[in-house]
Amino acid sequence: MQGYSGSYIKYITALSPATSRTGASAFTDASNFAGYEFATLIAVMGSPTNTAGGGWVTCALRSGTSNGTFSAFGASLPGMTTGSRQTSVRSFSLDSSATWYRIGYDNSGGANANVAIIVALSKPRNAPVPTQDSFTTVYSDVLGG
Repeated sequence: MQGYSGSYIKYITALSPATSRTGASAFTDASNFAGYEFATLIAVMGSPTNTAGGGWVTCALRSGTSNGTFSAFGASLPGMTTGSRQTSVRSFSLDSSATWYRIGYDNSGGANANVAIIVALSKPRNAPVPTQDSFTTVYSDVLGG
């Protein structure tokens, strides 16, 4: 994220760390990503079990309106299936006229896992970031030391 401080990156908790059971799929609420040029999708998984194959899949979907039809556009993370501390990251530019995004996740491929999903929005057109996600606290930077 090119050395930007916490005041220049918006962090959104798309999925709080939780144990997800096999067979579930869901989407987050719609969020407006307008005003940012870049997004990074981060999924952190702990101790997955994968018996049916496919694993845990995470993807970003976008739409022109908050209640419109959301479509995947290639910003996805493939099935996470092994490892006790696995982190997958996918970045994408926000250069579309579709400014509303949702994060989808699916573990119907057989993974029971503890998963957290974070979205980091960077390169804001107005800096510092005017408002953080209600679940995010950004502390002041420590300079030098």
